[in-house]
Amino acid sequence: GSLGSSWHPWLQKGIAKLPIQEDETATVLYMLWQHYEIDRNLEFIESLYNSFIEPAAKFLGDYIESTTGLPQASYDLWEEKYGTSTYTSASVYGALIVSARFANLLGKENDARTYLAIAQRLQSAILEHLYDSDLKMFVKQVIHNEDGDLEYDRTIDASSFYGIIFFEVLDIDDERIKDSFSTIEKTIQVAGDSHGFVRYQNDAYYMMQDADSPNPWVITTLWMAQYYIKKATKSADLKPAFDLLNWTASHASSTNVLAEQMHPHTRKHLSTSPLIWSHAEYVLAVNAYLDKLIELQDIKNTASKNQSF
Repeated sequence: GSLGSSWHPWLQKGIAKLPIQEDETATVLYMLWQHYEIDRNLEFIESLYNSFIEPAAKFLGDYIESTTGLPQASYDLWEEKYGTSTYTSASVYGALIVSARFANLLGKENDARTYLAIAQRLQSAILEHLYDSDLKMFVKQVIHNEDGDLEYDRTIDASSFYGIIFFEVLDIDDERIKDSFSTIEKTIQVAGDSHGFVRYQNDAYYMMQDADSPNPWVITTLWMAQYYIKKATKSADLKPAFDLLNWTASHASSTNVLAEQMHPHTRKHLSTSPLIWSHAEYVLAVNAYLDKLIELQDIKNTASKNQSF
């Protein structure tokens, strides 16, 4: 296909580099598997394998840095920083895992083994290079400096946490997940009555002069709701997720429009409004909440029936 328009430069320190966000390629593959799990149309998947799934997976598998075993540098999902971010690395891992599943479905065993092996190596590289045990959090990104040494950006970023849980790099009950969320709460949840979550520490984008905090974003707040939903083992565990869903709804306009971000204290919509991404994340979070509520109720009912025998 043809390259779309972008404001990202083709040169990095005088060297030609692809001006891409690698997570965008990875996410399409990953979400295609989510679609298949609902649709179960194998013929549709087969029609896409040679034209899209295989070349996309091959690109992701080849676009790996030899020193760390992590993806080569690209722009992060915020379209701001060039490097190898935790979120992008997690998205590539998830995409390769589902690519192996697609290959298995179609009897392409060699492809499946290749994608799975690369994904497993990438998972190890993520845990080795991107989790900071002192910080108790996954770093924002890493990049090679001019001397070739690894240079880490340890900014606490909501996407670093969410990428790990959304693309299932680790089990939801892993201690590194628990510790990372604790770090998130302490550093990028807005203090006071807001309870929303900002994108990352010291985010200056649309920060108002009369505010003592960066702005909470709808999507990052809903990511934290998704964490509560994923780890819930009983209905009461869903209360924090419900509170964040309610927070989001309370910040909608009179016409039920959600913005990208809001003033942390006045609730004024800032930047883009409406933002489709915010609305999509709200729908996803509400559906996940309802699905989990039904699942937990079914488990409770089954347990009650077993006890009656």
